[in-house]
Amino acid sequence: MTASRLHLISIVILTVFLQNCTVTKPDIDSPEQALLSIGDGGGIAGIETQYYVLQNGHVYSRSTLDTTLIRLPSLDRNLVSQCYTNYRTLLTDYHYDQPANTYRFISWQEDGEENRIVWSAEDQEVHSVCKNIYQILYNSIKTNDHEKQ
Repeated sequence: MTASRLHLISIVILTVFLQNCTVTKPDIDSPEQALLSIGDGGGIAGIETQYYVLQNGHVYSRSTLDTTLIRLPSLDRNLVSQCYTNYRTLLTDYHYDQPANTYRFISWQEDGEENRIVWSAEDQEVHSVCKNIYQILYNSIKTNDHEKQ
């Protein structure tokens, strides 16, 4: 076989392979397993941004400006596992809804139910674990996003 024929065959095989590969995004609105997300919002425009952190470390974001689900760099699975464990252990039955002009939140979805914990940045009454999970995940997401750019 000539080099050009091998090249052509390689291109055909690669094309067929790529056509059969599809990237499926998770169903964030009705997840099959527990889903932890964090976010912030408010202000003059009332824009909200939510970061969905899957148990496998994959991260997606969505904003009220653009409802497109955007894939972000993944987080360390051990870090994510610890955040899931902390939520399950300490916040499963915790409810808090005290937003201000700007707010932060943690959302937990499981078995068709959602618990959304909302607080202002200056809030001193919200459970400290909420602030810790939010800060750890937010900083990790932002650090990973800047490193990949």
